Formats: sequence, C-alpha cells, structure tokens
Amino acid sequence: MTYNPALTANTAFLGLDDTPGSFAGQGSKVVSVNAGETALEFAAVSTDFLSLTDTPGSFAGQGSRVVSVNAGETALEFTTPSGDGTLGSLVDYKLTEQELPQLWTDGKPIHKKTISVGPLPNSTSKNVAHGITNIERIVKMEAFSRRSGTGVMSPQPFVVDNFIGTQVLWQFNTTNIFIRTAIDQTVEDEVFLTLYYTRSDVTSPVAPISIPTTPQLVDYKLTEQELAQLWTDGSPVHKKTINFGALPNAATKNVAHAITNLGVLIEVEAVARNTSTNMRLTLPWLLEGTATNNVKLQTDNTNIVVATTLNFSVYDECYITLYYTRTDVTNPTVSAVGGPLNFSTSEQATGQFWIDNKPIFQKTISFGALPNATSKSVAHGITGFERLIEHRMNSRNSGTNLAIPLPFVHQDSQNNNISLIVDATNVTLDTNTNQSANDECHITLFYTKT
Repeated sequence: MTYNPALTANTAFLGLDDTPGSFAGQGSKVVSVNAGETALEFAAVSTDFLSLTDTPGSFAGQGSRVVSVNAGETALEFTTPSGDGTLGSLVDYKLTEQELPQLWTDGKPIHKKTISVGPLPNSTSKNVAHGITNIERIVKMEAFSRRSGTGVMSPQPFVVDNFIGTQVLWQFNTTNIFIRTAIDQTVEDEVFLTLYYTRSDVTSPVAPISIPTTPQLVDYKLTEQELAQLWTDGSPVHKKTINFGALPNAATKNVAHAITNLGVLIEVEAVARNTSTNMRLTLPWLLEGTATNNVKLQTDNTNIVVATTLNFSVYDECYITLYYTRTDVTNPTVSAVGGPLNFSTSEQATGQFWIDNKPIFQKTISFGALPNATSKSVAHGITGFERLIEHRMNSRNSGTNLAIPLPFVHQDSQNNNISLIVDATNVTLDTNTNQSANDECHITLFYTKT
C-alpha cells in the first residue's frame, strides 16, 4: 500500500469530492446515498408516519389498533392487540375457549368462552351446545338479549316486576345451555352468553400465571383481597369468595360473609351446582311462568341471604363472590392501576374487544333511589350505544346496608321483582311495589359503540 498525502489533506466533510458542497439551507436534514448510488447528499427526514414507504397509508378505521410487523416481515401494519397474556386476547371476547391468567379457589385455571345463542324461543325450550369439554364449575355468566330492530337490551335471565309469563329460565349441564320461555320471546333475536368456568381435565395453568393488569382477573380466594382498582369515589375495591354450601329447602339460609364494614356492593357472582348431575343455576334464579319457584339473593352487613319456597338443596354446592368497598378503607394500600380499570362516571375504553373486534367501553351511572311502584328511567349519556356486553348493578338501603343485585328476584312474590332494561338512551328499572328505601343504586355498563 502506497502512502498518498493528497488523501489526508481534506479534514472537512464538504471538502470530499463525493459530498455536498455546502451546509446552507440543509438544516435538520440527514446524509444519505443519492438515487444513483454514486455520492452522498442531504435528504429531508420524514416526520409523518404515514408517508414512510413501509407503513400503512391511512389511520381511517384503525381506532384502538396497534402497530406491528406484518407476517412477511417487510413492513409495519395496524393489527388488533392479542396474545399478550394480560389485557389482549386473554380478556377479549371470543367464540373460542381461552384460558385466563386467573385461578379458582382450588388452583385450577379459569376459562372464558362466548356463545352465540340466537333468538330466544317461542313458548318452548331451546338447547344450545356450549361446546366446552369437561366443564366443571361455572364461575359466572354474562348474558344479554338484544332486539335488533329497536336496540332494546335486557339482562338474562330476564325478570319482570308484574307479569310472570315473560320470565326466562336458564340452566346449564355438561353439554348444553337450556333456555325456556312461557310466551313468544323471539323478538329478542340476538343473544350472546359468555361463560367463565373451570374444567375437570385442566388442573394447572398451561401458560405461566403473571400478575394480571386487569383487577377482575385476580384469582378467586376465600380470603379478602384488595384489588388494584378504585370505585368512583376513589376508595379501593375488594374481592372475596364465600363457600355458601347447599341451597335451602323451602327456607331462608344465612351465611356470614365475615366482611368488616361492608360499603358499596359493586357486583355479585353466584353459581349453584348439583354435583351429581352437574346441573347449574346462576343466582338469583327464576323459573319462567311461575312466581314461587324462584331463588332470592341479597346481602346485609353480616350475611349473604338466599331464600327459596321449594326444596333446592339438591344443589349442594354454591360459591358466591362479592366485589365491594369498605367504609373503613378510603385509600388504597396497593398500587392502583388507574385509568380504564377503575370505575368512573365518565366513559372509558377498557382495552378489551368484542368478538367483532370493536373496542369495549365502560361507564358507571348513578341511578339514585329505586322507584315507588312505577318505572324510572335515567339517561346513560352514551353516544352511539350499540351492544351491551355486561352490567354490574346493585342497590342498597344506606340506613340498613341491605343490598340486592339487580335485576332482583323474589322467591315467592312476583310483585317484589325488579326488572331492568337498557336502550339507546336510558337505563330503566320497573317495580310493582315501593322499593325507594333502596336509596342508592349504581350501574356499570360494558358496551360497544357504532
């Protein structure tokens, strides 16, 4: 190799023979190889994501989606979040089974599946296969019917305050979902049911269990847990599962929940099971066409109360999970996650998606006192309200702290039932007797928008 002094004479970038001749007017640009691949030049840096050559061309229709590398590993694209083990596919609603990062009290993983039931039946029974292998214990169900013509939605099982003929029965066994009506209910032409359950053949989680970002996915325990989730007043939400035992035989049965200073009851999940036949009931429970075969569920400061007029003791296993605040705990002792996981009277995106990939929102509405033998409607204030996925609604007498889940089923008096419907504008409760002693009521809606 021969030393050439001329090659070391230029110490300035602009002095090279294949570089630009001036910095003037080139502020914020970068050095790049020219199109002819013969020299360097100054080129503008794109500050617009969509103008890049390997990015999507538009944001339109991509709300709530994320940026990811395409299957060919050649460019970026917008996709629906999934598979992150915390808030994506494991929480979204799907027509296929999912294992949640959540355990039942016996350490078995909980699964989730949404089933399209179709229309309610016309004065008859309807069986729909749930397609779940070795279903063991139903933890909870979420079900709403929708009239596609008017958009009116009703929680299922359906309760009516003064006409027993319109009630709808729901039961489950190892194969089917059983639905029965006493009159034509086919106007409720769109029904989806989501089941949360364990399986007898899955005793340990397939995927490693990590701390979930969604407080609702905290494991079920027979001891009280403070969730990383806040109620509308900023107080922390707690969760506790109670082993209630067998349902009563034409009687009222009280089981102490052992919760100190119970405040607002936010949600109740209750399922009874006949361990011999594996037939299951969600509580409160009602039988279509009769006012006396129902099962009432309520709580007070001390007990969970279940009342029946017939012998339901064949349902020899019952677990009830309560979500609640405590009057003596106003500040969280664990780190609250904030944002959409807390309860708020403002609309929030949950980070979940329905089966059609539309994002799910949540909003808590203060309903006030229950009505006095009449109908009461409160505007929910949701724009573009489309499909109701789930609701959490309880009312309480602030003087006695007696709380009831809504809609409410009385074990032997049709007049004491409380019905609930939701339409594009309002949340409506109907009572046939004076229920205004329950002077505090909140409903949290989970829904999609047009």
